[in-house]
Amino acid sequence: MTKPRVTHRLDGATGGLLVVAKSAEAERNMKKNFMNRLCKKRYRAIVFGKVIQNQHKYSDLPVGEDDCDDDIYSGMGVINVALGGKDSITRYRVVKYTICDHPLAQGFITTVDLFPLTGRRHQLRRHLRLIGHPIWGDFRYAAYSKTDRISSKDSDNDLDCNCSEEDMRYKSSDKNPHSQMCLWALEISFPHPCKDETVHASIDEPLWYEELRAALSATNNKTVSA
Repeated sequence: MTKPRVTHRLDGATGGLLVVAKSAEAERNMKKNFMNRLCKKRYRAIVFGKVIQNQHKYSDLPVGEDDCDDDIYSGMGVINVALGGKDSITRYRVVKYTICDHPLAQGFITTVDLFPLTGRRHQLRRHLRLIGHPIWGDFRYAAYSKTDRISSKDSDNDLDCNCSEEDMRYKSSDKNPHSQMCLWALEISFPHPCKDETVHASIDEPLWYEELRAALSATNNKTVSA
């Protein structure tokens, strides 16, 4: 191998931690880690609406029966909705609520931590849309109006057009944090691909998350703790 290789993917509009292998052996072993679901990840999102942290609200599991034995997920809500005919499970924890007067918000936006137990394409974005809480700034899966879409070209196109995410141009978050998709990979742990140890890495949420919440709470003059 002549250069480092990424071992997993983030959506084009998603930011945060990405694992990069420095050798062919590390790349192979890391891909096995992901395939065998040995990598635990935490994302943070800001979503429309007031998410209720009910452990089985969005699951076909009988009450009291968990899909995962790991204690770190104890007490979390679960979204257990198949995608593309494949099992797809996302754990979630409410961080805070913020009053919001956007027409899609129905009074609130919610900051949530998300823990995907499976790795389907656009899983977190699709799961949140399916339960009625799409991600702020997700112009593919949230039903934004034409006037809400921030684009450098083709701004009059409908949101359900077949344009790719790469064709959707968003203004810099430094200029307009309201235009960014609020989904960020903040934490990951996994077995080291070449050593007998566990690797853990974490970062803080982007500064513009707080800018967005502050702007909305200033408009509405209220933030509510979870």
